Amino acid sequence: MLDAACGTGRHAAYLAGAGWEVTGVDASEAMLDRAQARLPDADLRVGELSALPVAEETFTGAVCALALSRLPEIGPAIAELARVLRPGGRLVLSPCTSAELNRLTDEELIAYPARGAADGPQTPPGRRSRSSSSATGHRSPTGSSAGCRPEWSRT
Repeated sequence: MLDAACGTGRHAAYLAGAGWEVTGVDASEAMLDRAQARLPDADLRVGELSALPVAEETFTGAVCALALSRLPEIGPAIAELARVLRPGGRLVLSPCTSAELNRLTDEELIAYPARGAADGPQTPPGRRSRSSSSATGHRSPTGSSAGCRPEWSRT
């Protein structure tokens, strides 16, 4: 699991505690030092969201929280996150407003979610065994299941 723009490792620590093998990437060495203190055995790397220091199709899932709204253009970061996901991989973005998504060009929207993602939630490959009642266990504020394939709208 990739924690992109991992900062101090808050989300990486949660994911590691839930059984994921986590790689964290952040542009700030100072933030990575704090993440390393929290997760001494974690794979933490210096890198930008628009040029992640990992090979293509490395991860079954990625999370990027509290970072996209700070970028002048989010399209390159979305494309880069899609590049490092395996086909069918899941990407979780937060916060990501409809205004931010509407800034994407049609070409940038093609990069994700059209990477072979299956419809509906599923247990991602690469996850360590842990039983749960559902694949995501979370609901969005509207009540729909989290992790479902997003529908993009330019209206």
